[in-house]
Amino acid sequence: MIDRLIKDFNKLYPAYKAESINGSCDIEETEHVIDSIGQFRKLTINHISGWQFPNSIIKDNTSFYSKSHRNNELKPCHEILTKDCDGIYCIEKEDKIVFYFCELKSSFTSQNIIKAKDQIVGSALKFVGLLGMMKCFEMENIVVKGVIASHKAEIEQRNAILHLRNEKGGKFCKDLLVNKTYKMPHQKCMEYWDPLYCMDIDITYICVPNKQQAFSIDIASII
Repeated sequence: MIDRLIKDFNKLYPAYKAESINGSCDIEETEHVIDSIGQFRKLTINHISGWQFPNSIIKDNTSFYSKSHRNNELKPCHEILTKDCDGIYCIEKEDKIVFYFCELKSSFTSQNIIKAKDQIVGSALKFVGLLGMMKCFEMENIVVKGVIASHKAEIEQRNAILHLRNEKGGKFCKDLLVNKTYKMPHQKCMEYWDPLYCMDIDITYICVPNKQQAFSIDIASII
C-alpha cells in the first residue's frame, strides 16, 4: 500500500520526492534564528522504517492560500492554511499509512504550543489535499498524527499553563502538558475551520531537557 502511494507521489511531485528512511530521520527547525544558542534545533527519530517528505512542498503550497483571501476578511479557514510545520514523514502500521507532522519549539508557552498545533493542522490539511489528487489515495487508509517537541516547561511557564481557563487553546495546552497527548476530533475541527474538510489528528508531546539543541527518541514512543 505505502509503496504504491510513494511511487505515485514521486511521479506526480518529482521536485519534492519522498526519501526512504531506514534507521533514523532528523526533523530540524526551519525558521532562521540569528542566535541559536540554547535553542532547540533538531529532533532525531530512531529505529524507523518509512519515508520522509521535504517540508518545502508545504511552504511552497502556502503562497496560493495566502493569495486566496487577498483583500477579503481573514477567517480561521484562511489563516490555518498559511501555517507550515518543520517536518513530515510516514510509516506503515497495521495496514494503515501513518503520517507524522512535526514541529519544534524552544519553550513551552501557550503562545508557542498553540502556534505549533496550528502549524501541524495547517500542514496536514494541505498535504492530505495534495495526496487526494492521486487515484491511489484512499482516506480510510490514512492516519494523521502530530508531534510537538519543546524544551521542558519552566516552573513559571507550567503554572501559567495550568491556570489557563477558557482562553483559546487553554485546554489543549493543559492536556498536552499533563498527559503528553491530545486528540483532535474531526467534527470539532470542521466546525471551527469550516468549510474545510478535517480528519482526526492525535498530537503527542515530546519533552526535551532544557538547553539541549538536539534530542533523540525512539519511534516506539510516538507510534
